[in-house]
Amino acid sequence: MNNFTEKQNKLYNENCQKFIEKYGILKKQDNSIIEGLSNLIYCQTYSTLPESMKQKMPCPNLDYVDLIAQGIYQTAFPNITFEKIEEQINLELNKRKNLK
Repeated sequence: MNNFTEKQNKLYNENCQKFIEKYGILKKQDNSIIEGLSNLIYCQTYSTLPESMKQKMPCPNLDYVDLIAQGIYQTAFPNITFEKIEEQINLELNKRKNLK
């Protein structure tokens, strides 16, 4: 159980669905933010499945999740639109490119 309002739960679910449609889950991604978000969404989905289904799926691996991805997942997914989340992801990716 989470502490989200009904509106936040709805937005969170919509954002997860849009993310999955665009990037998929369980696919290797080309950047650590998308990869981290993918792993976090998969982990949350996996945790809600019945045991019979879990046995047929790989266990989530959260050994390394990008810190920016964690922050976006925890604060942005229940509070802002997917379009704004993508803007935030792109901003962070551009910051990383400029540091190199």
